[in-house]
Amino acid sequence: MTGPPTPPPTTQAEIEDATRDVVITETAPSTSDNGIQPLASSVLPVAADQPSTVTRPGAAYRRLVPVLVQVAKKRDLEELIRVAERGDYTAGDDHHPDRLLITAPLVLAYLIKNDLPPARHALTRLPQGLAGLPLSQALFNLLASVWNRKYTAVYTRAEELYNMSRLPDFPDMDLGSILAEMTALFTEVFREKTFALLASAYDSLPLSVAQACLGLQPERVLETAARSGWSYDASAQILSPTRAKDASRVRYQSIAPSNLTSFQVIIDSVAQLD
Repeated sequence: MTGPPTPPPTTQAEIEDATRDVVITETAPSTSDNGIQPLASSVLPVAADQPSTVTRPGAAYRRLVPVLVQVAKKRDLEELIRVAERGDYTAGDDHHPDRLLITAPLVLAYLIKNDLPPARHALTRLPQGLAGLPLSQALFNLLASVWNRKYTAVYTRAEELYNMSRLPDFPDMDLGSILAEMTALFTEVFREKTFALLASAYDSLPLSVAQACLGLQPERVLETAARSGWSYDASAQILSPTRAKDASRVRYQSIAPSNLTSFQVIIDSVAQLD
């Protein structure tokens, strides 16, 4: 056994082309003593009070935030991507921190769809001053972990981004709530595809491998496996997946309560993304 399978990446040609100019690497995010990201004042710098006019810095991005929130609530990832891409390319103030209010949901939408090259492009086109901000770094780190198939890091980075989005003084609370839901949805989708790959790639595997791939405690891995009809040899700690006739349709059943009902339709169609 050489190790866990990897979620199907984009085509090799795309990956090689994308990594030729920019190598995606993780950075060490700064944390407080309790491991939580710094307060939102460092997630995005808070601009000084200015007259409420359409010409103030960042106004073009702020105007798009309610649109993105509404589109996300309608469970339309394609429309969210379209609106965010158009806003990121056409709005002014490219160096204004509010640009990240558009980039963050855009990157998460691509990650949910397992479309890594455009997620990378959305981040690497940020100017250097914005790329170094904590919110940007959290997105970079999550993308890097998925790109490099670092399973344990994927779940850790997703949790860090979730916590950042839920901070009480996140620059836009409605958007922060949506980002938190999208991050949680990404985690569920990533687990679902990984679970399906484990079932299709192995006749048997150690419990520790499944635990690392799914980012769950052993007892929760066993609960999930049992619901999918897997057998378990407790003495050897070996799981034996039940092969599905069509592995692409294997469903991962969430084993924890979730507030993602607004995105349920996306979860229902995850099996068709690959």
